[in-house]
Amino acid sequence: MGAPRAPFASYPNTTTVLPNPFFSARSQCAGAGVAQMRAFAALVDQSPDVARSVRNLFLSEADTATRDEKKSGSPRVSITNEEFDTLEWLILLIARALAPTLEILSYVTLPCSEGRIRVNRLHGAHWQCLRGLMIHEPHLDIYFRSYPSLRRLHMHTNSLFQDKLPRLFGDGCPQLTHWKISRLFVDGVGLVDDIEKAWPYDDAIKRGERGGETLTLPNGSHVEIPPVLRLPSSLHHIILQPAVLPETWPSVTIIRRNRALRDRLKIFAETGRARGVEVQEIEAEDMNDSDVQKVCAQAKREWLEILNGGVGCWTEEDGGAAAEGKIETSISAGQLDPSPMADAGHPGGSAI
Repeated sequence: MGAPRAPFASYPNTTTVLPNPFFSARSQCAGAGVAQMRAFAALVDQSPDVARSVRNLFLSEADTATRDEKKSGSPRVSITNEEFDTLEWLILLIARALAPTLEILSYVTLPCSEGRIRVNRLHGAHWQCLRGLMIHEPHLDIYFRSYPSLRRLHMHTNSLFQDKLPRLFGDGCPQLTHWKISRLFVDGVGLVDDIEKAWPYDDAIKRGERGGETLTLPNGSHVEIPPVLRLPSSLHHIILQPAVLPETWPSVTIIRRNRALRDRLKIFAETGRARGVEVQEIEAEDMNDSDVQKVCAQAKREWLEILNGGVGCWTEEDGGAAAEGKIETSISAGQLDPSPMADAGHPGGSAI
């Protein structure tokens, strides 16, 4: 922690103060790369008052100032053992300091670095006020401990290590209303199977009826066995965006599995239309290679849009997010620097 501090962008409040469905903005910070993360972790760890003032955070592990020799135009996508240990420790420090008060988090991991381990470290913290969470990591687990205030969750990933929902998903995110998963290649069949199995039980509970299966014990008494999964009762919109792999993809098996996933999701969209399910096929990208910079820039742009009252990754069609209280954005798209490390032209931007 003794290294010189690298600039970490800070975005003060704008003069526009109107209701926002995601959070009440007070202090916003953004940074990229190990050096900036180290400086920020030291600051919030040593200054509790600063930590409590941070409400909205964009964090990218990819340092676009560091270039791989073989791909001078792309961010580095390799990581040393020392950097792995450093990143894990920094994430733990940041999570511990910000978990009590942070309201919005957008987190982009460094590819080829087992970022899912650090994401799981985040999930292990007690995020009492977090309302919006955007995670960008090529490989994710659907693992949740407790997000009592979380309303919107966006998982940007190529694959789910376990494409089944955990048993306590509904209890872990009791206020979740919108859930979006983007860029899946082949995973997700188990996920939608679980959701469809949970719907009848949730419907029975809402009607005040007993749901699940009834088991008769040897003594003649009866007990109700709930399904493996219960959804949050507030969840009313699910957006799944499978990636459409090109026919030139190197693996024929992966192409076939990708087609099977998309076919299954089309059926899921039909059966779940009345429950707010949307399936939107999108172009494939390789989050492990040259698309990393594009992913980082898009993630930060969406985060900035939300800070200014926009809908970010939640489009007008995604459950009517704009209708819930959109405010005018003080930053136009043309003012945004595509670099995830840039100050992005936010009024009054400064460094801490």
